Amino acid sequence: CGIKTPVWRVVYKSDGELEALAHTLHRSFPQPSVVKPLSLGSSVGVAIARSIADIASALQKVFTLADAALVEEYIAGAEATVGVVEGFRGEELYPLLPVEIVPAHGSPFFDYEAKYGGASQEICPGRFSAADSKALQELAARAHRLLGLRHYSRSDFIIHPRRGIYFLEVNTLPGLTPESLLPKALAAVGAPLSEF
Repeated sequence: CGIKTPVWRVVYKSDGELEALAHTLHRSFPQPSVVKPLSLGSSVGVAIARSIADIASALQKVFTLADAALVEEYIAGAEATVGVVEGFRGEELYPLLPVEIVPAHGSPFFDYEAKYGGASQEICPGRFSAADSKALQELAARAHRLLGLRHYSRSDFIIHPRRGIYFLEVNTLPGLTPESLLPKALAAVGAPLSEF
């Protein structure tokens, strides 16, 4: 559908012995890789694997949490998230301003600790070029529409400095606490939660 994603593969606990599976995964697409539970949120169980042993260890951890894992190419770059609200301010789909996520120093990604420990920065509007901001908003709205989502969603992206924007995932029920990203993006367009 014209939306770039990292190279990926879903693997299951029942797929066989972990070492053999890790060897196959290491050879099958670019490394390093991200290993995460297929069906959990908040970055629970997510690991960046740089070797066969790392992949096997990450899969072992994931399979204590879920029966399936998503293994994908690690894309380095700026992290962004964009909320989309249906029927907001007279628009069929209203994409909010992109939020830039700056993980804590030394953290390779926006992990559970960075999300809930307050160590990361969440900047809205993000410090992206006008072209990248517009593209992020268009991609988030397109993902919302293509996936048949309703009411509101929040899509996560990585912007690689040379390869462009990659879609990572969509949050179909993003958090609405005062610390959550969607309310911060609403505030950036002057919308209190009561208007939302």
